[in-house]
Amino acid sequence: MKSPNIKQNKKLFYFAASLSLFTIVWISLSMYIQSEVILPSPLKTINKLWYILGTKNFYNIVLSTVSRCLFSFLIAFIISMILAFVAYFLTPVRELLKPFINFFRATPVMAFILIIIIWNREYTPLVVGIIISWPILYRNIFEGLTQVDFKLIEMAHIYRVPKQKIITKVYIPAIKSYLISASSTALGINFKALIAAEVLCQPALGIGTAIQDASIYFETDTVFAWVIVIVVIAIIFDSVLDFIDKKLNKWRTISWSI
Repeated sequence: MKSPNIKQNKKLFYFAASLSLFTIVWISLSMYIQSEVILPSPLKTINKLWYILGTKNFYNIVLSTVSRCLFSFLIAFIISMILAFVAYFLTPVRELLKPFINFFRATPVMAFILIIIIWNREYTPLVVGIIISWPILYRNIFEGLTQVDFKLIEMAHIYRVPKQKIITKVYIPAIKSYLISASSTALGINFKALIAAEVLCQPALGIGTAIQDASIYFETDTVFAWVIVIVVIAIIFDSVLDFIDKKLNKWRTISWSI
C-alpha cells in the first residue's frame, strides 16, 4: 500500500505538470495571435492580477460575491433537506415535486436571470443561486435516503431507540456521501450562475460587475485576472468540502463506536 506522502507527492506532481502544460499552451497561443485584446499573455495577466489584488475594493468585491453564493447555497440546502425528508416519508409530496424538479432542471440559467431581473434586479444573483442549487441538492439527498437500510430502522423502533439517534446514526450517515457530492456540484454551479447574474444585473460590488466593466473597455487581461480569482475561490470551496467530508467520516466512526 502506498503511503499518504507518496500519494500527495503524485498529486502535486500531476497538478504542476498540468499547470505547466496549460501555461505553455497559453503562451504559444498568445505569441501566435499577437493581440493582447484577444488573448493577453500570462505575464500581463499576472501583472494585472497583482494590480487588482492591491486595489481597495478587491476584498469587498470578492466578499460580496462569496457571501451571496454561500447565503444562497445555505438557503437552498435547508429547503432541499426539508423537502427531501418530507418527500421521502410522504409519497404525494414526492409526486407533486417531480414537475418542479424537471422544470428547474430543463430551464436555461439565462432565462431565470432575465426573468428575475425584470422582477427585482437587486436580489437577482441571490435568487438565481437558490433556484440553481436546490434541485441538485434535493435529488441527491432524496437518493441517499432511499439507500437507508430498512432493517436498521425496524430494529431501532423495536428497541425504542430515540428518534434523534435514528437520525444521527442511520439517516445522516446514509446521505453523507450523497450530500458532499451534491454540495460540491451545487456550490460550483451556484457560484458560476451567480457571477453570470452579476454580469447582467450589475450590483454595486461583485465579481460579475468587475468582469463586465472590464469587457466594456476591452481590458481582456483584467477579465482573465478575475477568472483566475474565480478559479482560486472554486478550489477553496472544494478544499473546504473535502475537509468537511473527512471530519464527517471521523465523526461517523466515533458515533458508531459509542
